[in-house]
Amino acid sequence: ETTALLHILSFTIHEAWTSIYLPELLNGTHTTQITSDEGSWITAFLFVGALLGSGIPLIITDRLGRKITIMMISVPNCISFVMLAFANSVIIFYVARLIAGIAGGMSNATILFHLGEIADPKIRGFLHTFYAIFVLGGFLFISVLGPCLSAKLSSLISAAIPIIHLLIFVWIPESPYYLIKKENFEKAKESLKKFTGDSNVEEEFVKLKEAIRKQSENKGRFLALFKNKFHRKTLLIAVVVTNMAQLSGTASINVYLQLIAEKISHFLPPNITIFTFHLTRLVTIGISLFLIDNVGRRTILLLSATGCAIALFLLGLYIRLDTFLDISNYAVVFFIFLEGYSIFSSFMMSVGPLMLSEIFPTNVKVFASTLYTMYLFIVIAITIKFLQMTSDYCGMDVAFFTYVILCLIHIFLVYILVPETLRKTLEEIQDNLES
Repeated sequence: ETTALLHILSFTIHEAWTSIYLPELLNGTHTTQITSDEGSWITAFLFVGALLGSGIPLIITDRLGRKITIMMISVPNCISFVMLAFANSVIIFYVARLIAGIAGGMSNATILFHLGEIADPKIRGFLHTFYAIFVLGGFLFISVLGPCLSAKLSSLISAAIPIIHLLIFVWIPESPYYLIKKENFEKAKESLKKFTGDSNVEEEFVKLKEAIRKQSENKGRFLALFKNKFHRKTLLIAVVVTNMAQLSGTASINVYLQLIAEKISHFLPPNITIFTFHLTRLVTIGISLFLIDNVGRRTILLLSATGCAIALFLLGLYIRLDTFLDISNYAVVFFIFLEGYSIFSSFMMSVGPLMLSEIFPTNVKVFASTLYTMYLFIVIAITIKFLQMTSDYCGMDVAFFTYVILCLIHIFLVYILVPETLRKTLEEIQDNLES
């Protein structure tokens, strides 16, 4: 079931690729030399492609099925890596990154909701935590192997990932949700048997069929997300959960981690700080595997956001004091604060996508996933630009203090708006939201 997440791994390798190989392109050690402006566009085209790719599942997922859509993503993923390996002009780099972004947009708009449909409620949290593990896996892969390998070799190795996915995923059954919607009931039963490991799925099949029938009575339309009170509520929850993760600086701190790590370069080399940061996140998400289906999603969100707010405040305070005091002897304190942020933000990374996959009913799931993914990449772009501009004109501490305020606001919003979904079926979650 987690095989589809190999596409997420591919996307985060692309996301981290520029941090390793862009300096080679800028200083002329690569076969192609580029300007700083061209380098910024090489970075940006990944997210331009992601926005474009987010809309593709809206057109094809309900027509071709979840399985075929996810398998199709292997093609642009593989092509983009091969293009990066053999690129000899800036235009080819642009096109490769655009194609990679399209694949990433499709992945984020499809895979989480696919996992929400096929996962047993008892292990849905456990399964979705692998999403965050694969995200961090991409960063760790490129941060460890990137400095040791040429851009060509690492790209060719990465091109094997979508091929491996294709060879494995072809044997994975189609989502029973999709099969029931298409009234292919026998295949739906076979799919349920494979996903549950139980030969007797009649009771679950009847419940699923009835739930889909109720949801499909009001046939999904894109505008229904805004016209229907229930859908507006779920959309608001999705926005709040997405904002909580991104407006606490998750993506922007990833992008500018090199700059942040240089503030304590006299204590630790930046590459060691960066590696430790991502490794801590990976270990934390491993721990969350055992908490997410026991403690509760909402509880973890509230605690992790509180921890992020405290860590960000302390990081901002250190940076502010460092502007007029010599506190270089206390660099270890900054490192501890950064590791604290790494831990708390990791819990948020694992819970947020899981909750978003649980709250939308089948008849609008494709529209919701498309809108969510497009919104996600827009928010990421805004937070990255915000951190860059405030660092240049006001100081990085201003960005961190702003993130603290936004964390506190969203703690309140999560407390009053977001329901607990622990150990509930998708039907039970949506019934509770409607009531």
